[in-house]
Amino acid sequence: EILYESRKALKAQVLADFVAEMTTPTTPEKNKWTIFVDGSSKSQGSGAGIILENGE
Repeated sequence: EILYESRKALKAQVLADFVAEMTTPTTPEKNKWTIFVDGSSKSQGSGAGIILENGE
């Protein structure tokens, strides 16, 4: 004999608690650097203006 039982409704708070428990917290990026070039950079070499900032 096969019995069918429908799924129960999932409460929103249960889902929110599950997501909060199972996700890993993101850590802020440390030592983020930004590079700016003047558009004339080439792989073969040549003069180029470069600015490197550390975000502080």
